Amino acid sequence: YDARGVRSYQRYDAIRDPHDVRWFDGAPHVSSSWDDAVWRIEPGADEPTLVWQGSTVPDAWHLNSLVVVDDALHVCAFGHFERHKGWKVDGQDGVGFVRDLRAGRDVLTGLSHPHTPRWRDGRWYVCESTKGSLTELDADGTVRRRAAVRRFTRGLTFVGPYALVGGNAHRERDEDRGEVAVVDLRTFEVVER
Repeated sequence: YDARGVRSYQRYDAIRDPHDVRWFDGAPHVSSSWDDAVWRIEPGADEPTLVWQGSTVPDAWHLNSLVVVDDALHVCAFGHFERHKGWKVDGQDGVGFVRDLRAGRDVLTGLSHPHTPRWRDGRWYVCESTKGSLTELDADGTVRRRAAVRRFTRGLTFVGPYALVGGNAHRERDEDRGEVAVVDLRTFEVVER
């Protein structure tokens, strides 16, 4: 982009249903929910490079958000499923995870449709979308607290002692709107919307 708008763009047909982008190891990395994969886009390359793939069944795991912790790329997903959109079946909640791609293991488990994991001051913070919460966890994955945002939560950043949490509008309510909830990290209460 420049002052007048879009200068150029590059279309990557290999990346289907992109969900997140993160700069890592000198290049953008993109998560693809359809392919449950992470792609690397080398500057100037015509095609992306597949870095990691969780499932070969389309949208089985619903891979979504990326985060870098201790110089390692992490990705989160709704669960380890073997069929297309297995995460949509009733009773499949609470099986989401965050995976350290360098270590090749899940570092957080038991999450409910996780989005936007973040590491801050020795703790994990994760949007658990179907619980409608922001969840704080210890390094070992033990849940410390949950803030009831009461939205399908995704999108998270920090400003001083506050977490800004994105919340989708309820799809079945035409008059509803999305919002950003402000969670005070000291009390773990929603203090503003």
